[in-house]
Amino acid sequence: MESSRNSKRRKRDRKVKLDKTADQLSSEKGSTLAEFEAYKENESSDKCVSQNAENEDYHYGYHEDYEDTFNYGDGVEPETVDILKYKIFGLILAISKAGEFSHDAQHYLVTILSVCSIYQRKELMKVRESIYNPLTLACKLRNLDLVKFFVEHCESDVNGDSCRGRPLLCAVTNGDEDIVHYLLECNADINIHYAPNYNLLMLALKLFPEEKFGTFGYEAIRDFKQHEEDKKDKKKLFNQMIHKTEIVKMLVDKGAIEKCTKAQIFYILISMFDKELCIPNSSQKILLDKIPDFGNIRNTDGMTILGNEMIHRSSYMSEFLKPYLENVNNINTANVLRFYFVSESSDSIENNVDAVLKSFIIDRETNEACTCKDSHKEHPIYVHLLVYLACNGRFSWYLKILEMPEIPFEAKLNSLEMLGTYCHDHRQSMYAIRCWNSANQIRQLRCLRMTRNRMYHTRIHVYPKNTSIFERGNIEENIVPGAPNGNPLSKYFEESVDKAIHIVNQCYENLVRQDKVPNLTVNSPKCTFVSLLENHMKEAEEDFMLHTDMLLMLRNASFYQCLIGFGDFSTFRAFKCLADELYKRERTQAYVAMVTYSFPYFVKHLPNEESLSIFDKKLYLSKIISRLIKIVVNKSSQLTFDLLMAIWKCCFLECCVTPRNQRKFLEFASLLVMMKIMARRNKTAQESGRFSEFMRNVMKADLRNLYGQTLLYYTVPTLSKDTVDTWMSYEKSPLICNFSGSVEMIKLLLAFGADPNAYDDMGKTPLHFCFMLMYDDIENEEDGIGVNSPEEVVQTLLQGGAHPDSVDYSNSTPIEISEISEFPLCQVSNRTLQCLASNVIVNNKVKFHDHLPQHLVQFVKMHKKKGKPTAMRFPEHFFGFSSVFWA
Repeated sequence: MESSRNSKRRKRDRKVKLDKTADQLSSEKGSTLAEFEAYKENESSDKCVSQNAENEDYHYGYHEDYEDTFNYGDGVEPETVDILKYKIFGLILAISKAGEFSHDAQHYLVTILSVCSIYQRKELMKVRESIYNPLTLACKLRNLDLVKFFVEHCESDVNGDSCRGRPLLCAVTNGDEDIVHYLLECNADINIHYAPNYNLLMLALKLFPEEKFGTFGYEAIRDFKQHEEDKKDKKKLFNQMIHKTEIVKMLVDKGAIEKCTKAQIFYILISMFDKELCIPNSSQKILLDKIPDFGNIRNTDGMTILGNEMIHRSSYMSEFLKPYLENVNNINTANVLRFYFVSESSDSIENNVDAVLKSFIIDRETNEACTCKDSHKEHPIYVHLLVYLACNGRFSWYLKILEMPEIPFEAKLNSLEMLGTYCHDHRQSMYAIRCWNSANQIRQLRCLRMTRNRMYHTRIHVYPKNTSIFERGNIEENIVPGAPNGNPLSKYFEESVDKAIHIVNQCYENLVRQDKVPNLTVNSPKCTFVSLLENHMKEAEEDFMLHTDMLLMLRNASFYQCLIGFGDFSTFRAFKCLADELYKRERTQAYVAMVTYSFPYFVKHLPNEESLSIFDKKLYLSKIISRLIKIVVNKSSQLTFDLLMAIWKCCFLECCVTPRNQRKFLEFASLLVMMKIMARRNKTAQESGRFSEFMRNVMKADLRNLYGQTLLYYTVPTLSKDTVDTWMSYEKSPLICNFSGSVEMIKLLLAFGADPNAYDDMGKTPLHFCFMLMYDDIENEEDGIGVNSPEEVVQTLLQGGAHPDSVDYSNSTPIEISEISEFPLCQVSNRTLQCLASNVIVNNKVKFHDHLPQHLVQFVKMHKKKGKPTAMRFPEHFFGFSSVFWA
């Protein structure tokens, strides 16, 4: 009884103390921690504490306080509640910054709540700072009693109210099994996503997925500093966290697996088999028990876990997945690599590029390519696991699976041809020829079948009509030099190849005996690149005879295209080797035909994932554009109109798919060079129509560089060569002489819809830049980089509609900038009446949109301040580097 009376008296004294000092607390300016210390001293001098209190069982020293506050107080005045909110907010702010919290602060918090009514406690539980509220605070402190007090006696939301599950997040991060168990028993939501495609189970497993860019186009360069900070934060959190199998089990038992999306389960499984992440076997077993057929789990693209493991980690595959390779059904349905092929409607090189250009649009806000949502998506096709293993030379797995009778014979035959490509890539051409000849004999073989004394021939496979002669017939093995005797690598290849050929031939003979020979097909497009090479060689009257090494490269690249597709870097490598050989031998027509045929599909389908790439996608594809432009500048007369159009469209595609913050000189210079050459070329009426139509499409896209500048900006500089050279540490690109300061190019762009009053990120128009980058020494015009004189460039822009009074971020206009040049536009005080009126409207913030015609509304807007200061690097994005162009 005495203890109960003492508790009630202490509660009453605290309430009186808080009510009387509300005004005093609101006027205090001291720190929150200082208040904690002052309050601690007052509490230590409280003589109402029971003499036996020090002998009681305390939890963090405040067990009695929790008991005292189980019954709700009578409440405090509204003004006091407001002060308490401020104090609780200070506590939360202090812990979010300091990362720790004293026991006295906990005592202070409990004391505040002890005198409040249930409604006031609920109100105080909603106080928050950023991601923290009182319950999240208690979880971060690992104080289970405080968590229970907030939930049971303050009715705090176990999901953190507007904090989106932060209490459970803090408990899992701390590895506190008791708090996690308690919150889950209170029905805390385990399906809250803390980031896109990221949930609590992934956090408990210490998985921090990297954002992956799609295959289309190029991955945008991230902010390096921010990226490094994010990596440090993840590493710090990873090191601080302790993996608790018991927490994983609790989440799984509460249905965490069932509530995961397909993409999340796929990521969890592929991460679980990554030995570098060191997920304990006990946690792996808990997860796999809930997913019985985990090897066949698929991602949104249809790839299975087994297929993903074969691509990324087949050499050290998890023991959990190896049993899946014993089941032939799992092998036949293991979608390893998406097969991307040439569009069926493509019957020419130019149509190839058009098919890819139609698959995206340029977003008006970001000025970047966005893929179109195709309502008629084709059913995805995947490369068979056996074919992929042969392509990558995984001989142990390949030969084991090849012997399985349930594997389709077509996959076995295709794998034999891809085994030949692997041999060729590793300079074992003799064994490559052996594989290809064996497969070719089976494809061309005719079977004799006897039915009722009637004999007839049945062709197993018919090649497409447009298939090149290079793809038919056998190649003699003795035309290539053999490897030295006793070479261990050569012997290994020989044994593997001979065994594979024997297995495939034996399988074929068994099918013939059983009269079950299937119809064999090849993924061959209507117009193969090899047939295109033949046609262009004939048109150019080039030597039609090919050297043995080039013949092997042709066949090698052909197999990659037909059996692996454009979604793998091994195909790109095969095409690159052949292209380099054609370029080296100066087969210009053939080189351009092959490159423009394959370039758009590599842009669209090559992966951006670093672990799958052997080349930097952007770097190597940009080098292709550089080489094409070099050919056009020096040998455009040797190229047909169709090939030039294909090159132009490839340049446009390259510029479109490059993220805006990466568009610099090459992307825009290549387009301008192609425009000039195509405009000057003699064309038929039909060709003129095609040129005009595509020219309008390019201008309609309104492509911008990393500073928001259009193609027109590159045509206005007329600086002296010496000035440009002093700016640059490298020799300037020779391409600038094709368009810089060119009246011809300015008129061409304006004629097809270029906006002469477009402004960049700094609010500057092409006319601004014309005066900023103008050569002042009129007597020596030959020393300027411009094709025409500065005066001609200015007059052309003005005649095209450029406004001389447009305002940039610094309130400067072309008229004002021209005052210090040799060609002042007019006296600043002699602006037109329209400009003066527009300035009055803008400066006085007069509403004009509803009172003026649309053309005048746009005119007034040009006098508004636009843009913001940007650190521009003129040499890099305006004049280029010769080392880039001639790479």
